[in-house]
Amino acid sequence: MDISQFDDQLVCDRQDHPTFLVELWSGHYDEHGEPQGWVVSHHILNGCDVREALAWAQEQESDPGGFVLFAGTWTNRGFLKTLWLAGQAPGYGARSATVTFETSSG
Repeated sequence: MDISQFDDQLVCDRQDHPTFLVELWSGHYDEHGEPQGWVVSHHILNGCDVREALAWAQEQESDPGGFVLFAGTWTNRGFLKTLWLAGQAPGYGARSATVTFETSSG
């Protein structure tokens, strides 16, 4: 367990409303239909509650793909601090692969 002190000076009063961050993951394919990896897009949701945010994320989820839903609060420096609520990125928990990059020497 990690315990830290809460500093309310880091929270921005002007942005005190429910905010959610959604990562939408979708499969990327080449022109031959071969899988090439994953593409992620990020969306900020305001003016909704957690049930609406979850429903929106589920409606936008692609196949293959996935979503990750975070609750967020804005800091007084303009950063969004998030807390994971639901979902997971594709391949989460899977063993990582080795990727080799080739460069041409001119």
